[in-house]
Amino acid sequence: MLTAGMRLLIIEDELPLAETLRDFLHEEGHQVLLATNGVEGLRAVLEEGPDAAFLDVVLPKLSGLGLLERLRQLGRSLPVVAMSGHASEDEARACLRLGAVEYLTKPFTLDRLSLVLQVLEVTLFPAKRQAPSLSS
Repeated sequence: MLTAGMRLLIIEDELPLAETLRDFLHEEGHQVLLATNGVEGLRAVLEEGPDAAFLDVVLPKLSGLGLLERLRQLGRSLPVVAMSGHASEDEARACLRLGAVEYLTKPFTLDRLSLVLQVLEVTLFPAKRQAPSLSS
């Protein structure tokens, strides 16, 4: 891990997946907040100020696309990794167009999640990025 840890929000209504993500991210040294629907997720973004969010696209009360749109309307910039078990190219494009930085198709591996975390860490905390070794 490149940093002391990020403050991450998981917005996911499938509790077993949400708990698996929470446990993995916590083991990786991150603080984790959890929301189980889009309205709770929007509230957490506005009140808790996470560094980044993992957002299920299909959610009760406010969809992931609706949440991304709302964040855009509010002028809130937040790195969001969209996740969907009902993936389509149109949905992925819509998420990315609304500001998501990545789109994961469920199920995904923890190795894939680790790669996404590394990209988030380098993006959010570039000053803490380890300098490449100059030795051969």
